[in-house]
Amino acid sequence: MNGPWNRRSARSKGEKQGRPTPRRIRTLTAWPSAVEITRLDAGRLRFRIEGGGYSGGLGWLFRGPQSPLFEGEAIRMGRFEASVVELTDDARPAVVDFHFAGSLESPTYRWVQFLDGIYEPFEPPELGQTVRLEAPRGPLEMEGAEMVGNYRRAKARLEGR
Repeated sequence: MNGPWNRRSARSKGEKQGRPTPRRIRTLTAWPSAVEITRLDAGRLRFRIEGGGYSGGLGWLFRGPQSPLFEGEAIRMGRFEASVVELTDDARPAVVDFHFAGSLESPTYRWVQFLDGIYEPFEPPELGQTVRLEAPRGPLEMEGAEMVGNYRRAKARLEGR
C-alpha cells in the first residue's frame, strides 16, 4: 500500500527531512473527555477522566464491554504501566495512574496533546501540580476553513517554519 499511512513511506519521508522517526507512539487517552493530570512523583501521572474513559462509540474500539477493567488492574506497555485506580458506575476507567520508567523529563519522551485537530507540545505538570486539558474537538466537529487552517499550521511546524 502506498501513501501516507504506509509505515515504510512514513519512515523514509521523516528520514529524508532530517527528522528522527519514533520507534513507538503511545496514546494515554483516546476519548473526547476533559482530563485532569496530576504529577504524583518523578515518573508517575494520575489522570482523572471527566465522565470516565471509553466514552462515545470510538472508545469501545479499544476495550469493549466483553473485556471490562477492574480497580487495581495494571497493564504494562513497554516503558510504562497503567493502573486503574477508580472506575465509573458502569465500569469505565475514571482515574488511572501511569508509571513511567525514569523521569518524565527524560529525552526519551516527547509529550504532545491533541488540540483542535493537531498535536501541540505538552509539558507534564510539576510535582504535586495538576493541569486540566479540555475535551479535544475532532476534525468532524470543525468547519472546513478551520480544518484547513489547522492543517496548514501543522504542516508549517513540520517544515520548520
